[in-house]
Amino acid sequence: MKFISVYIAKMKRNLEDYGLKQTCLKTLFAFIGIIFYFKEYVVYRKDLVIIDTKTENINEDNYQFLNLKENDLIYIAQIEKKAEWLRNELAMMLSKGGICIAVVYNSEVIAFNLINFGKVYLPIVNFYKEFNSDSAWSEHIAVDKGYRNRGLGTLLRIKIFDCLSDRGIKYIWGGCLKGNYASLKLAEKLGFEFIERIQYIKIFGLKKWQIKKIGNKN
Repeated sequence: MKFISVYIAKMKRNLEDYGLKQTCLKTLFAFIGIIFYFKEYVVYRKDLVIIDTKTENINEDNYQFLNLKENDLIYIAQIEKKAEWLRNELAMMLSKGGICIAVVYNSEVIAFNLINFGKVYLPIVNFYKEFNSDSAWSEHIAVDKGYRNRGLGTLLRIKIFDCLSDRGIKYIWGGCLKGNYASLKLAEKLGFEFIERIQYIKIFGLKKWQIKKIGNKN
């Protein structure tokens, strides 16, 4: 039942974000993926000792930046509705030491960045990656469609940088699909270094991974 509810929530979000045509194409590719699946994931890293990022001219008074706790159930529910894979998981992640900074406007979460530590799972490429105690992994960053291109993603990242630095974390890691040009552009803008590409291919259940080290080119 959880799989069905998550799938329905994902379909609704895709319709809102991409429209009917793109949603149908994404659904078709999902079915094709049962037979053949290939993804290339770019992993990047930023040294938090070097923070020289300039923010856009945003009036922060319009927004609240909240470091959520496991008992912030109203905001947690809003985030879980936006990111279906987090359903019934976010409070537990926060209770285990995860960090989630949410941007709230008119009592609604319009953006968030979820951070995890230690061993993390990259579902897009079905891959586990483990980080040292001086590193953090950016699990998920999202800005609602109606609030994009306003600099909120940059500002949210900087809030995360400050939060992690205060905890003694030296590096923040993140990643996205090779074709996610908006995320790659934001990462480059914020001074992330591109570290590696993880290629994952599955054909009729046979799985193969290939990791390629890269320089600061995406």
